Amino acid sequence: MIRYVAFGIVIDDLVFEDGRQVLGVLGGGGPQAAFGMRLWGEGVGLVAAVGADWPDAHRAQLEAAGIDLSGVVTGPWPTLRAWQIYGNAGERRHVWRVAPGRDRPDWARCLALAPMDYRAARGYHLGLHAEAADLGLVRQLRAYGGYVSLELFRPAPHPLDAGALRALACAPDILSLTLEEAQSLYASKAPLSSEKAGLWADLVRRLHQAGARIVALRLGPEGALVSDGRAGRAWHIPAFPTTVVDPTGAGNAFSGAFLVGYLETNNLLTAGLWGSVAASLIVEKIGFPQLDEGLRLEARRRVQALRPHVRTVQI
Repeated sequence: MIRYVAFGIVIDDLVFEDGRQVLGVLGGGGPQAAFGMRLWGEGVGLVAAVGADWPDAHRAQLEAAGIDLSGVVTGPWPTLRAWQIYGNAGERRHVWRVAPGRDRPDWARCLALAPMDYRAARGYHLGLHAEAADLGLVRQLRAYGGYVSLELFRPAPHPLDAGALRALACAPDILSLTLEEAQSLYASKAPLSSEKAGLWADLVRRLHQAGARIVALRLGPEGALVSDGRAGRAWHIPAFPTTVVDPTGAGNAFSGAFLVGYLETNNLLTAGLWGSVAASLIVEKIGFPQLDEGLRLEARRRVQALRPHVRTVQI
């Protein structure tokens, strides 16, 4: 039985700030979100379109983690592929090598071809571009009765007008954004507060005012601020201290784990802790981690270690 679904597969070619290259890595956000889901939950499926060139090793990694691939459609098109190029300040550029084209089915079509239980899942996580947001799939997933978590592929190239911002904020149940992405939605880039936590809180409050139900503001090495807007407060969840080998997919893993955490426990704080721990585990190596009972034991240990360091922030 499929309970949680993630979307998208890309073959990543990584270029690190020191010039090192690692080619042919399983990526695209979907596998990383599915990792976060599977770390804490059962019945995880993946929806995507791949070509015959998709490596057997990638399929084996996902199947070994217990991730269902019945929603992955294989056809006569090449698998999406992209450079992920990191700069000295940790910034990343995404450069398509094989870009999306009209010949391959979109996610809605792939979902329609998947087994029926994919359309009866409890929760979904996907990404889109803010400036060209086709929210039809999000609305479709919610019409199926699923709980939808949404992230952006990158910051918006220009601010959204009030109508577009409201449509984006209201569409999902969970809006998961980086600090840069959240700031990019607004015309004013000036700090709303001179104090860092105040800036985070102001952004979360404005997203709630635009209609967002639950906000996860991802802050990289400073953790995340999570809020449902109901109590006038948010939880600041710190990042688990670890050595970062490859930051690719940390936000996806956080978002997948956060969705499962919220639906499994109905507790925003626990969901944030599960998300932070999932992100910490995925950055410790290049590519997809081996998901076994030892890793799950370590995940539970990290949750307990982080919990005393959570702080409440007024919004």
